[in-house]
Amino acid sequence: MALVLLLTGAAGTAAWQQGWGSAAPDTGASGARGGPVTPDPTRPDTEESAPSPRPVEAVSASDVRWSLSKDPKQARLGAGACDRPPEAGPSGSTSSTSVTYASGAASIDVSFAFEGDHRYRLVVGVKPPGTRGFGHTSRPVRLGTTGKSLTYPRDFPGAPPVTARTGDWTVVVYDAENDDRTRWKRFGCTGFRAVK
Repeated sequence: MALVLLLTGAAGTAAWQQGWGSAAPDTGASGARGGPVTPDPTRPDTEESAPSPRPVEAVSASDVRWSLSKDPKQARLGAGACDRPPEAGPSGSTSSTSVTYASGAASIDVSFAFEGDHRYRLVVGVKPPGTRGFGHTSRPVRLGTTGKSLTYPRDFPGAPPVTARTGDWTVVVYDAENDDRTRWKRFGCTGFRAVK
């Protein structure tokens, strides 16, 4: 998984791109593959490891957070990473999710694309800082070979503007075959840091 970021003036575009079937871990750095990965204490390395002390709800598809990189050079570029990998997507295909955010803006544009033979029913969740669960979700959209774009908060019923909270926002695309959220899988994840 690679994170790509481009900043032009006050506008930034954060893009997450996953090569399905790739064994290369995400380092959280812009365009980087491989390298050290922080171990997830909730996922045991062996079957003999002790069970996780986290509650069952903490391992749902909604349990994911994006955060700005701790590396000052990457942080200046707006680079960051999600703390959980994608759960869905066929092997041998590619998917990308990007967020366009202008510093201090009340809205963001979320774009996503897929290259492959399968059609997906997707829901996008936008999670303000400190929000648990799936966040503010869009209505389901069908994604085939043509990309889609949504605007937050316009396409997310009842959602507040980005200017309502500063900090790290998480944007998750869920593979939602039906409306049962317990069966949703993370298709992609990215985010951005909102400032005033």
